[in-house]
Amino acid sequence: MAVRTLRATDCAVIEHFVSHLLSRKVDRRVDKWVAAGKQNAPLAEGETYILRFGLRHRIQALFVCTAFTVVCAIVVWCHFFVEPLGLGLVLGFLGLILPAALLSIGCAIHAFTNRIVLSRNGLVLHRFGFTAADVAWGSVTSVRRSAVTPSIIIDTRFGKRVRVSTQMDGLCGLAELLSETPPESRDISVVNWMIEEL
Repeated sequence: MAVRTLRATDCAVIEHFVSHLLSRKVDRRVDKWVAAGKQNAPLAEGETYILRFGLRHRIQALFVCTAFTVVCAIVVWCHFFVEPLGLGLVLGFLGLILPAALLSIGCAIHAFTNRIVLSRNGLVLHRFGFTAADVAWGSVTSVRRSAVTPSIIIDTRFGKRVRVSTQMDGLCGLAELLSETPPESRDISVVNWMIEEL
């Protein structure tokens, strides 16, 4: 009996380990696929550069959003039309799956609507179709990399903070226009990193 329990436990551990490795491998392949479609050259519109998320990043965000939405729809359908879920499953759904689905919807909308317009005067961040921030280069006090998210953080003396995702297309335009910011505001490691990466 003990041998059977041990074998069952071993199988569960092996299955978990293999599924974890497979999921990590899939994640890495997806990340490489998205990165391969990234365009560093900015989209020029007259005297301005446009930064936006590329097609592959949008497809990834839309796929994740669709997957979570389908899972939510199946759970709700099963609960109301097949058999009511137990209290534990309902709490798990409300505490984990539903928030993750709502977050994925927000990320998908973010990927499709966010864009940054760069010019010699500054940058304008458009979020969800509205102007979220208008920053003049002369007001910038700090340009640095985020230690948490893949982004460059731009702070101004007026208390505004703009995060520019390094996953956006057109970062070469930002690297070029960083020269318009006050020299003391630029972290040299950010400039060097952008030159090396782009």
